[in-house]
Amino acid sequence: MKIKGLILAGIILATELSVAKDYPAEPAFESVPVLEDITATWCGWCPLATIITGRYSDIYNGENGTRKVISIAVHDTDYLQIEDDVSDYRSAFTAAMGSYSYPSLYLNRNRGRFISATNPRSAGLTIEATLAQPAYCKVEVDTPEFDEESGIVNVGYKIQSVFNPAESPLNVSLIVTEDTVRHSTSGYDQTSYLRKNGYTKEYVIQNFGEEWVPWFDPYFLYQTVTTKRVPHQHVARAAVPDYRGVPLPAAEPFEEIEGEFEFSLPSNVMIPQHVNLIVLITDADTGDILAANQTRLFPTPETPEDSDPADSDNSDNSDNSDSEAAISSISGFGLRITGDSLAGYLPLPARIQTITPDGRLLSSLQLPAGNVSIPLPEQKGIILLKITTAESSQTLRICL
Repeated sequence: MKIKGLILAGIILATELSVAKDYPAEPAFESVPVLEDITATWCGWCPLATIITGRYSDIYNGENGTRKVISIAVHDTDYLQIEDDVSDYRSAFTAAMGSYSYPSLYLNRNRGRFISATNPRSAGLTIEATLAQPAYCKVEVDTPEFDEESGIVNVGYKIQSVFNPAESPLNVSLIVTEDTVRHSTSGYDQTSYLRKNGYTKEYVIQNFGEEWVPWFDPYFLYQTVTTKRVPHQHVARAAVPDYRGVPLPAAEPFEEIEGEFEFSLPSNVMIPQHVNLIVLITDADTGDILAANQTRLFPTPETPEDSDPADSDNSDNSDNSDSEAAISSISGFGLRITGDSLAGYLPLPARIQTITPDGRLLSSLQLPAGNVSIPLPEQKGIILLKITTAESSQTLRICL
């Protein structure tokens, strides 16, 4: 897929997307862009690409009628790199793109094209333009089955294409990623290039827009970027069966193709409950991603609709049982939605921000440690809640 547009002050303003390969039919499905970030824990500039992938994965996560953007962080030359060896990714990207640097951000593995990994505004324009384009294929992913005793995962998929895969060969593969990955050691304490080079709140607003501030916010605080401090998201753990995948069988246009993957959960996974399974449909000739979808290995806890927060005992704020609100079970802060407020206990000082699904900042409060009661915005529906402490940053999706 080639990006046509204007180049202004080093920024690609994407105005039209055209496909480099001629397919035997017109696209007919909703696109799901895939962002693959070549990164490393020792890389001082890599948080910029993390900010881009984090914001778009948070805003477009496919829930409650929203579109979906999938992010994959491919760590290289650090102890978070993909299982076995990252050489498949490295050689494939080198062959397709000519070279890569840290960070590099690739959209749908489009041959010879990558988007700015260090300019959120430029990257955002390209991602939004891709979302607006229809796709040639679509894939649905079934609920996975996981045998905890053997460690075997089984997940099915259903694929449709506007053309016969025998006419334009397609491959299918699966990428295992893990969210909120931390390590017991810091690994390499890299000076924060963002803080060192003047990426203040004012700078971000002026150069990228106020909607980007919540995702930059954690890095305003850090003198160093460490593995212990930052929970790494979308970390690639394994490719099944490999980076290229296996061929899809012949089928009539729009005929449903069913299949499944069975594999052992990668040994480098730290917390199975944080695992995502991403199914990719790629062009066998060019390697471009034509369709994608993802599911979690374990379902995300949801707030019981008929539960009454007043019936809960708030004395033990470390208890993250299934009966608690999703925000409590995810963040570990013991916060609950009680009426029009967010109440509970903060073990550390924190900045709490509420954000609309399209990235508009609704409120921002800096709070001390202790018991808190925070008024929630009057806006109803889905909002993002971002909690930032000196040790971590987490973005949660809640429904008001």
